[in-house]
Amino acid sequence: VEVYPAQDSLKDYYVELIVNGKFVKVAEVKDAAGAVQTLTFAPRRAEGLRLTVTANRGRHTKLYEIKAFEK
Repeated sequence: VEVYPAQDSLKDYYVELIVNGKFVKVAEVKDAAGAVQTLTFAPRRAEGLRLTVTANRGRHTKLYEIKAFEK
């Protein structure tokens, strides 16, 4: 998964996949920095993806894009 935050607004977050109708946490990030953040985890077949922000920099969290793919 690649996460593209705007203006360094994203600080802490986690990513979950929807597997068989249930959310499964696959990655957690603390004190994120940079224009592109790459998260790697074991490949899984999933129905969806959810990113939950637990801390940000500034008043709002802004994301340009989230990409999920198999490498």
